[in-house]
Amino acid sequence: MADSTLPDKDLEQAIQPRNSTSSNVANKEGEELDSYASGSDVEAGSPPSKLDWDSPDDAGNPQNWPVSKKVLHTAIPALYGFAITVATSAYNPAVPIIMRKFQVEREIALLPLSLYTFGFVLGPMVAAPMSEIYGRRIVYWVTLPLQILFIAISGSANSISVLVVMRLLAGIGGSGALAIGAGTISDVWDRKHAGKAALGFVMAPFLGPALGPLIGAYIIDQYNGNWRYSQWVVLFIAAPIFLISLSMQETMKSRILYLRAKKITGKAPHQEGDTHLLLHKLAAGLTRPFHMMFVEPLVAFLSIYNRLLLRNDVLLLRLLQLCLPIRIRLQPKRNRSNLPRDPRWFHVRRHIIRYLRRHSLRSSITKSER
Repeated sequence: MADSTLPDKDLEQAIQPRNSTSSNVANKEGEELDSYASGSDVEAGSPPSKLDWDSPDDAGNPQNWPVSKKVLHTAIPALYGFAITVATSAYNPAVPIIMRKFQVEREIALLPLSLYTFGFVLGPMVAAPMSEIYGRRIVYWVTLPLQILFIAISGSANSISVLVVMRLLAGIGGSGALAIGAGTISDVWDRKHAGKAALGFVMAPFLGPALGPLIGAYIIDQYNGNWRYSQWVVLFIAAPIFLISLSMQETMKSRILYLRAKKITGKAPHQEGDTHLLLHKLAAGLTRPFHMMFVEPLVAFLSIYNRLLLRNDVLLLRLLQLCLPIRIRLQPKRNRSNLPRDPRWFHVRRHIIRYLRRHSLRSSITKSER
């Protein structure tokens, strides 16, 4: 009987391998469970990066939303793009009036237009990294109200300096939505349909500068040459769009899962170094454009090409305003004092009119041949 009985030390050694084996199995099972979204993950306080959808048919996944809801969340970024870019060229018809009002040269009167466009460079550098941390919806809810506020102040400006500064701040504050529109569309649509859904978002920023001079000239003429309405008309366009955007839901996956875990457990999921993470993402957002511009040749060439397109767009708008001051009025002809009297402008205008006549003649010949 004594030989059949094991000492305590030998008994512990015999039991130890079984315990280690069971612990290894438990660890493997835990790693497999971490790859799925479940209540245990949320209760354990997993980091947001490890959370995932409950299933491919998860109702919280924006790609599983109804088509009408997807269209709404696609139309809002496009409308934002139109409201932000229409303010660039709606200011053009007011330039001669501002020159007389504030007694400044044309170069100074064009500063509000130039600096508003320059704000498109600065705004996305802050808004894009912020959207990676706090989601996309909050960026939409903050950027357009900032533009509305600063545009309203610029319309009430009594000096050219206030007008220049407020237009710059409006460009910085409103342009953040332009940087995250494509991300919203990729969140909502799958790869098969994302290209078609992005057409409206791509066209809207070009439609705004094209219709801006027409809108600005019409509203200024209707209010007896009051240049302030070239600013306030942007408010009439942007305010309803902002009210529609209040019905938006969050579309970013990590943010949705973060809010879901916080709602279930009553506390935020474990995320170390929130402040450090924010500063790191802001620094990355500020340096990434320069890194891609100077390191990636494709990005550099596309940026230069887009710069040329935008330059030609703005230059054409300015040339048409200077060289072709055609006014359609029901009243008799009046107020011809601001027509360009430099012979060079008449020379350029003659060539533009000749080109337009040729183009219209070719169009008519092509139609007759058909």
